[in-house]
Amino acid sequence: MLDRLEGNAVGFYDSDNEGGADEFWSEILGAAKKKRRVGGPRVPREPRAPKPQKSHMITAYNSDNQMLMRKKKVIDPREPNILKLPAHPIPESWGKVIRPYRPPSEIEAEKLALPDCTQHVMDIVKNCEKLTDLGTDFLAVHANPPWAIDDSPDKGSITVEMVAKIPFHKLAPYGFVFMWVEKENLSAVCDAMMDQKFVYVENMTWVQMMPNNTIAGARARYLRRSHRTMLMFRRDVRQFPEAKEVELRHQRTADVTLDVLQTSSTGRRVVPQHVYKAMETLLPEAYKAGYKGRLLELWSEPGAEARRSGWTLVADEKGKGKK
Repeated sequence: MLDRLEGNAVGFYDSDNEGGADEFWSEILGAAKKKRRVGGPRVPREPRAPKPQKSHMITAYNSDNQMLMRKKKVIDPREPNILKLPAHPIPESWGKVIRPYRPPSEIEAEKLALPDCTQHVMDIVKNCEKLTDLGTDFLAVHANPPWAIDDSPDKGSITVEMVAKIPFHKLAPYGFVFMWVEKENLSAVCDAMMDQKFVYVENMTWVQMMPNNTIAGARARYLRRSHRTMLMFRRDVRQFPEAKEVELRHQRTADVTLDVLQTSSTGRRVVPQHVYKAMETLLPEAYKAGYKGRLLELWSEPGAEARRSGWTLVADEKGKGKK
């Protein structure tokens, strides 16, 4: 019996048999043995709802002992939260400023009186070479053609081949071209602009919303048409180093914007105003108050609704160009 116990003791205390030592002390100390799982894999539990915060730690300076003290502050969820408002007037960042009502006639008369906005009406495709008479040093050309695409809300008669004849390289030799495209001709427009030594650099997507905050949808050949895409092209700086001299003001703005869908007097979709603001902010040298700007828009809306300081607007005399 003693030999068996001694043999077992040696086996338990042997350094090469660590598992035996653990088992020995587990039996001596009465530790609970691990239960083996019986059955299939573990079924994950359903996630629990987060509990409301009951307290948080605050750090305060104690002037008596000149030390930073940490204190646990209990939070009562039923206690009202006190929000301190700044003195009047409240900064614009705190909310949306609502302007007082003005009659539409007063707003239209104000736009017509803008001294630094000019409007022209012409056949853009037929007289595309005469566009250079308006200027050859534009920093931005904003084009919104009524594409000849079935089921397009702005359907017209303009094709990619027609747009390729417009001398963008003469209108903005060192600038940018912002062009609205549809999903059916996006790739073809990029190829046409590449032929004029304009390279694609960025795009903006306008998700069209309804007044009830739902996404608008129109018919399309493949998928529903719920957004518009504006491509940004820049003159290739590798071939035209002068384009690098254009001052740019980079913005921390999103590439996707959500805005309510509106219709102009000609039945076309109205481009959101903040799109123009983004282009003007990107090119700070393109406009100076009181002077003719270096911003050109093709296929603009006629009338006072399209007028904007610093822009030269060209509307198509064919209107929407419908067939």
